[in-house]
Amino acid sequence: MKELSTVAAHEPFFSICIPVYNCGAVVLEALESVAKQSFNDWEVVVYDDGSTDDTSLICETQRILPPERYRFIRGPHEGLLSTRMRLLKCARGVAICPLDADDFFMDDRALEIIHETFNRLGCDIVMFNGTRSLVDRTPYIDYRRISGTRQGLMDKRTVARFFCTHYDINSVAFKAYRRAVATVLDDPPRLQMVEDRFQTLDLLRSSSSVALIDELFYFYRPSDQSITRKRFSINNLIDQLYVEDLVEPYARSLGVDSGERDTLLYDIVYAGLHAIGETVPDRGERLELYRQIASLDGMGRARAIRRVSGLRADKVMAVRALLAGRLGVTDALVCMKHAARRIGGSGRC
Repeated sequence: MKELSTVAAHEPFFSICIPVYNCGAVVLEALESVAKQSFNDWEVVVYDDGSTDDTSLICETQRILPPERYRFIRGPHEGLLSTRMRLLKCARGVAICPLDADDFFMDDRALEIIHETFNRLGCDIVMFNGTRSLVDRTPYIDYRRISGTRQGLMDKRTVARFFCTHYDINSVAFKAYRRAVATVLDDPPRLQMVEDRFQTLDLLRSSSSVALIDELFYFYRPSDQSITRKRFSINNLIDQLYVEDLVEPYARSLGVDSGERDTLLYDIVYAGLHAIGETVPDRGERLELYRQIASLDGMGRARAIRRVSGLRADKVMAVRALLAGRLGVTDALVCMKHAARRIGGSGRC
């Protein structure tokens, strides 16, 4: 592991933690968005997870941020969660503010307002909003589903219960949190997906208070390279089921309705089936993937579910057909979703 740049003795309020991997074309935009912030008590820590393009060179030679407030560390390729753990080990700030290398802060007052919220409310986590479009600026998270307030302290139990039954607030990119509440793992699980849900679970379990600033601070860049847009991998679903096993005891401790958890599990499984329909054109390959899903150890809880409410009927039927071994029926139900695009010549199945 190689670390570049000097480190000031001053403990900054924020550590802006940026994991990078083959993102040389966009990473400077992220750094520029930090440099423009009206609040300047921060350090930036960049960790390169073994990039094979010019990312390391660009990060080593950047001149946007002063060297006394910027650290660049290069290591072997280990995956996103391991990279984030290394960033947490290196961070010196009172609070952590994650920033993905292909995203940026879209409001120059973001850190100032988040800092003021930490100090005024004494909270452990500050949640905020962002968008994937700079044109229509549609908020990424509809916080009205969780809280009646757009600013201020939220009911921590309500936030945690919502997390246990929804994916909406998984992303750590829309949170700043006190470094003291984050668990740093020496040997984190090698996840290909749901790293954010894994980390958010830890933060909610460890924290005592959560505040909300429902303003657009963060641009979450759409990416064709997103794992959710690539060809389906059964490892993604394995990761999701693994993390839900970790969420389950926390949900029980909060008194979360088991039916809501069952609905989420069915929705997760159906999302995997849907991804197969989207990305696997060959029917024989699709049927084999369905078979592999049905045989996963993590599907045991799904088999025990007798009733699912609040989920579209075709989703429920597709998962039930899968669990009953009626893979052809599963495929027909999944492919019905894509029929209109198939007729138009663009669907997979």
